Amino acid sequence: MLIPLAAATSAVGPIAMVTISAAVFILLWQIVGSVFFKPYLAMLIERRERTVGDEGAADAALRQTEETEKAIDEALTNARNKALIRREAQLADAKSQASKIVSKAQELADKELANARLEIEKLVEDSRREMGPEIEVLSQQLIKKTVMSEPKMN
Repeated sequence: MLIPLAAATSAVGPIAMVTISAAVFILLWQIVGSVFFKPYLAMLIERRERTVGDEGAADAALRQTEETEKAIDEALTNARNKALIRREAQLADAKSQASKIVSKAQELADKELANARLEIEKLVEDSRREMGPEIEVLSQQLIKKTVMSEPKMN
């Protein structure tokens, strides 16, 4: 049978009652702590680890993405520079070839012009030689006609 609390206190004494109450409190605290608090604290710790771990993984992924982006930008810059250097070399080569072609064409044109001038001079000389006697005859005839004809005066 159960003893009422007032009777139990008087029989045991106030110090014993405080000791028993403290022991019951500690026992209940241990039971409640192991049943409720430990799983709750474990869940909070796990949640924090996941959150912090996920944030850490996100930060690491962000850093890796930035590094990859920098590497890609550097590779693109290097490729552009190489392409510009190659283009400049090809342009210089094309200019050199064009200059050679133009100088060869100029030399050929100069030779053809010199040949044409020589041929023209030769033709003029030949024409003068062939026409030399005819010019002599025609000039004598012109002089005779001029001298023989009387000037007409009105």
